[in-house]
Amino acid sequence: MAKLIEINTYHDKNGILAVLESPVLPFEIKRVFWIYNNSSESVRGKHRHKKSTHLLVCMVGSCKIYVKNKSEEKIFILNSPNKILLLEPTDWREMYSFSENCVLSCFSDELYDPNDYILTPYIINQSVLEK
Repeated sequence: MAKLIEINTYHDKNGILAVLESPVLPFEIKRVFWIYNNSSESVRGKHRHKKSTHLLVCMVGSCKIYVKNKSEEKIFILNSPNKILLLEPTDWREMYSFSENCVLSCFSDELYDPNDYILTPYIINQSVLEK
């Protein structure tokens, strides 16, 4: 199941430095992408994977991420660049409730492969999404 991780940050008079490195980073990064300019009504994702593991970080703004696997479902809120969400391949994910200025970045251990996507969801509990 997905898990939220706080990464190390270093504060000084100039601001904050956030660091993502081993052992927090559980894989070699092969692909990075980000989404932005989403309306607050947009729902992104709506898939799971066969192989790809992802780390999500909300660089600016905030969003919610609904995650479900075969036995659990949970909503995560990403609202700080020092919080990252580790998504396992089997985690169904739906990103939504984007703030006006949200920039959501994704780090993947796999290159893009359309055959890696599973578009069939687990049965989703709509009452969890409404939280």
